[in-house]
Amino acid sequence: MPKMSVNTCAESESRASDEVKRPTVTCSTKVTNPRPAAIHSLLTCLPLLLVAAGGFWFYLDRGRKAGLAVAALAIGLGTVTDLMMISLTAPFVVVALARRWRDLLWGLPLLALPFGAYAVSMLLRDAPAFLFDAQFTLGRLTAIPWWAQLPLLTLNLGTLALTDPWWIPAVIGLLLLRPPRWRLLMLTLLFLPLLVLGRSSGLAGLRRYSISPLFPLVTLGMANLIALGLPWILRFAQSTLQDAFARIKWLGSSRRSDWLRRRLVALGSAGTVFLLGLTPLLISTVDLVNQVQRGFRPENDWAYVPARDAAAAAALVNQRAAPTDLVLASPAVAWMLDAQAADFQQALAFDGQPSVDYPPDIPPERFIFEAGFDQAAYVIVDRIWMEWGAVHIEGVADMLELLGSWNRIGQQGDLEIYARERP
Repeated sequence: MPKMSVNTCAESESRASDEVKRPTVTCSTKVTNPRPAAIHSLLTCLPLLLVAAGGFWFYLDRGRKAGLAVAALAIGLGTVTDLMMISLTAPFVVVALARRWRDLLWGLPLLALPFGAYAVSMLLRDAPAFLFDAQFTLGRLTAIPWWAQLPLLTLNLGTLALTDPWWIPAVIGLLLLRPPRWRLLMLTLLFLPLLVLGRSSGLAGLRRYSISPLFPLVTLGMANLIALGLPWILRFAQSTLQDAFARIKWLGSSRRSDWLRRRLVALGSAGTVFLLGLTPLLISTVDLVNQVQRGFRPENDWAYVPARDAAAAAALVNQRAAPTDLVLASPAVAWMLDAQAADFQQALAFDGQPSVDYPPDIPPERFIFEAGFDQAAYVIVDRIWMEWGAVHIEGVADMLELLGSWNRIGQQGDLEIYARERP
């Protein structure tokens, strides 16, 4: 990715770990990371996955090649948006093999066309930078040895099921879909990407965002489970209660006892449906309303920087820092700084030290300004530094230790602001 000259940071939020992060990209006032090898927008992938699903069904149900072509273009455009969409190549191949394998001869090139056009444009613009980024990305995707992929996949799928209670009932709902071909298609679209991604990357916690384009399939499974499950629960409860009351001799067989029996069956059936079918949805809705009223608290709350604290910390630094000063801060804060800014992993990359998301051998010409820790005039530390960076990256722990000799010039919530000069 060539050097860019912009005045705003490309990242507006901070993520502690990212399977598809790329080496650093620099700009005139910020060191940013806009995923140079592929733009990163999972929200765009979501409708593209739905378009691909519709194309697959049109192809399977009617045998029309136009459906497979639509799916190929949707997946191809998605790969330009986020590399997660590459995992949909597996369902694409399976669907084509199920219908007409020769369609792969033109389908796969069509799928590769959007990303190929993007790659050619990047090669023409700055071939060394793009090839460097591509090599790093492919190296990360293939870093897990084959013998370790199955245990890792098992762990990731188990963790996903334990941490998100909707997945298992959603899969049950997908298993109940009709007709059978539609059921197999939906299960293929859900599980093959999970298998491809889960063998080398986490699926839960901070990494859950990478599978967010699959959430519509979870919604479909839950909707089908509710649509089919509630009537079944009602029928089961009615027959069971009717059987039970028929065995109760003391109710007798008078008109009044028949009336009472019908009312008890109706009340018992309704209670069973509410308890088993509607209570989880009601609890989820109440919890959602409480979060709206009291403020959302994400599962990984420590990975999010409160907007007010970030703005206050940035304002404090902006009052003191010169435009040419280097400030190290997480992207959620860095974009508000008037001075030159870089993330702590980018600072390590500049100094040639290893980190999680950047290689230590980024060519120096990729940086417009010196972004190492030794050049920093100010540092803004948030919980990501403490609870993730220092745990997984030795260089971050060393930075925090060195900050002990700096001057702490302020604190906003959990954010601590340090400066080299005297306050």
